[in-house]
Amino acid sequence: MLQQEIDKSSLQVLEQTRRLMDYQLSNIDSMSIQLANSDTLAKVMEMRDLDQMKPLIYQIQYHLRDFYINSPYIDSLYVYYKNINMLQSAITGLEPIAHFEQKNILSAFNKMNNEKQWFFSDGINPNKSKNPLTVTLIRPLPLASEHNTGAIIVNLNQQVLFKSPSAELMREGEQIWMLHPKGEYGFDIKRGEPLTAQELKTVHPQLGKEMNNFDDHYRGKNYRFSIITSPHTGWKYIYLVPTKVLYAHTKVNNWFILMLLGISIIISLFFAVIIGKRIYKPIQSLVQMIGAKQNLSEKNLRMSSKREFPFIQSAIEEFSERKDELEQEVQKNLPVMKQNFLTNMLQTKTDNHIEQIRKLRNYGIDFSSEGKYFVSIISIDKYVDFVENYTEIDQDLYRYFIEKISEEILTEKFRVICINNDNSDIVLISNHYKKSNQKLSHESLLQPFETISKQIATHLDITVSIGIGEEVGYIGHIIHSYQEACRSLELRAYKGNGSIIGSWQLASDKNRNDSIFRKRRELEYSMINALKSANFTIILQSLDELFTFIKTFDNYPFSFAQHMILELVTSITHKSSELGLKDKSDEEDLDLYHTITQFDTLVQLENWVTKYMEDLIDVLKAQLTKEDLDISTQIMEYVKKNYHNEISLNGIANELSLDYAYISRLFKQKTGMKFMEYVISLRLAKAKDLLIHSSLSVKDIGKSVGYVNAHSFIRIFKKNEGTTPGKYREKNNPKMLDPKDIY
Repeated sequence: MLQQEIDKSSLQVLEQTRRLMDYQLSNIDSMSIQLANSDTLAKVMEMRDLDQMKPLIYQIQYHLRDFYINSPYIDSLYVYYKNINMLQSAITGLEPIAHFEQKNILSAFNKMNNEKQWFFSDGINPNKSKNPLTVTLIRPLPLASEHNTGAIIVNLNQQVLFKSPSAELMREGEQIWMLHPKGEYGFDIKRGEPLTAQELKTVHPQLGKEMNNFDDHYRGKNYRFSIITSPHTGWKYIYLVPTKVLYAHTKVNNWFILMLLGISIIISLFFAVIIGKRIYKPIQSLVQMIGAKQNLSEKNLRMSSKREFPFIQSAIEEFSERKDELEQEVQKNLPVMKQNFLTNMLQTKTDNHIEQIRKLRNYGIDFSSEGKYFVSIISIDKYVDFVENYTEIDQDLYRYFIEKISEEILTEKFRVICINNDNSDIVLISNHYKKSNQKLSHESLLQPFETISKQIATHLDITVSIGIGEEVGYIGHIIHSYQEACRSLELRAYKGNGSIIGSWQLASDKNRNDSIFRKRRELEYSMINALKSANFTIILQSLDELFTFIKTFDNYPFSFAQHMILELVTSITHKSSELGLKDKSDEEDLDLYHTITQFDTLVQLENWVTKYMEDLIDVLKAQLTKEDLDISTQIMEYVKKNYHNEISLNGIANELSLDYAYISRLFKQKTGMKFMEYVISLRLAKAKDLLIHSSLSVKDIGKSVGYVNAHSFIRIFKKNEGTTPGKYREKNNPKMLDPKDIY
């Protein structure tokens, strides 16, 4: 009976730990499933042409960074594309497979089926190495296919993932281990560190059962081991507690009962004194055991022995308080567990709707299995300004007001639960009170949210935008409504702050095409050419044309527009380095990314990019004005000395490492003529001088000024002077009779 109570208590501790750790593993697994279910990723996995893949890869990059930034457990995140043998990192983007350090993972991938697997870094012995063990989740892609064309690779931080805060409440000597389903690797969740080979060897023979309790010798002491296997993840949880601690606690209770029985016998029977003497020695032993548990000194223990009953009573009260503390700690973690469950529900689809309703009710959420469900997202506009202008306390108060006013208004028609992730978005899950086969009209759904928006604008000095997803019939399918609400909210970029957008206002995906990407490439090419020729007006005109074009595609997610503009600005900025500006560092590029992605609307983004380009142009103009004079003078001097040779402006541009169009513009500004016009003018000036003052033939004069072909020289001379070289010589140097000569 005693052993059964001990095992029951151990299982309760293990079950609480399992639930906490399972939530963390499920969140990571849900993230990989959500990413794997992306239609964009599925399309890319089928492609083999890198140029065709790039627009879609840019979309995937956004999701990778979002998952990476929002999960404290992820060290690195990759997508492997088998068809092109490349990896896409959440931080650095697309890169060759040769740069990937975990090539053993890819070797294992080639042998995998289409189910996820956990891997651990090879070559690391937990007994000897001080390096942290690399824990990797790899999920082959696509999810439902016999042939793997890629994979999602998630490297996790084992120190963060496998260290549980609740372990701090464990008594000395107690431990909880967490083992991988195959039993090859394990972690101590009190330290978050890998188990040694010897520790794994201790429990290996007992891992065959889903639940098991056994005693064994460990670290020179007798321990009680309790093992359970998670039905959700397959990981095994092992609770270790010294046998001495368990039985010491039990003996306290047993001897206390004997003590009470002895007092009753003393009052009612003559032989109470004899019985009292018999129980006195055990009481002393009990006091010593309690003293050893409390680490009392010998002096304090002797003092406690003189007042055994108060001492034992005090010990019992202390044990009771510790139990209450543990229960309070569990209650303290309930809000976190509740939020984790709700967040996971928004990211994972399930057909076990009844189980989902039961779990919700365990957390105090009384949703009906009959009414329909939908998700709405309330997002604080200009969130960056909001964070900068208010303290954290004020921010929490604002969010609390938004939650309460929303719940108060919506509860007139729906059951409502709020999910606050301490960011710009407040997510609301609503459930109809009554079963209905008909959906509410769109106008009826919008009405309460219009009231919420007006109340917030009236009582607070901020505005909010709201996205509303379509209704679904089952709680397990709420992920669909959440995804539609997210897409709806992205239309704020086109409709402006303070918008209320229902998913029914979204244009069909069938209407989308890649013309927006072609337009961006076309205008980027135009802007780069204008930059090379220093025609800065065209840069601003092209930028205005691009934003005008983007505004006609309000069915595109705003994040696409942000990343497209980021690529454009980065390309123009790096290209300007060819004109003498300092190139951007990786850190400055990252700052540029954070700046562009902070905007809520297309108008805000357009205003910032226009100002950024204007400032860049001002810097370029100042730089170019300073260099123009020196470059033009240098070219003119070179032409004067080499006009009779075969020279070209393109060759000069290559030698100076400058753009042809740029120096062509500079030369014309300086001389008023195009380059070849200037060369011809020098050649003809020299030719006319030789025609008048020398006796060289027309052919020889042509060669001396750079025309090997006499016909070309005559043609060009006549085109520019209106007469042939011979007639020009006759006109400007007429023949005279010399009286001294006899003709």
